[in-house]
Amino acid sequence: MIKTGVLQRNPFPGIRPFTSAEDKFFFGREGAVMEVLDTLLANRFVALVGASGSGKTSLIQSGIIPELITDEKQEWVPVSIRPGPKPVESLIRGFQKVFPKKITESDVQSFLSGSQSLGDLINKKRLGNQHYYQVLEQFEEQFRSCPSVIKNKKKWQNSGNHTVCGSPY
Repeated sequence: MIKTGVLQRNPFPGIRPFTSAEDKFFFGREGAVMEVLDTLLANRFVALVGASGSGKTSLIQSGIIPELITDEKQEWVPVSIRPGPKPVESLIRGFQKVFPKKITESDVQSFLSGSQSLGDLINKKRLGNQHYYQVLEQFEEQFRSCPSVIKNKKKWQNSGNHTVCGSPY
């Protein structure tokens, strides 16, 4: 076999979004990554809005998340969810995926049936020394079909430091 220095595998995922594990293949959008990060750090919220397939998820997964994870000044913990018809449950389950040994099924059920905020649960479990950022895919669905976001507003309050949303509209 002749060594040409050419990749044997196509580094581009096709029509699916890049994942965090493929960040080495994600390039050319450094300016957009820095713009989103600057806005996020200044305002604590960024909404990425664009047409379906325009690269919002790739920008988040292979651009923004790797930058935040490698931030040497602060420890960032990503919590990615797709809120769906039960956004509050999706939120707590997102934290449970990140901390499966600290947030048990019993904690999830207690949170869902009680009046405790996510911030209170994070403090109770001694998880409050990190900076969390929430990646909410399809967040606009909450305003179209989920009045539970308004009803459960207290549960969303104090749930994290920063939020990034990706929307196809």
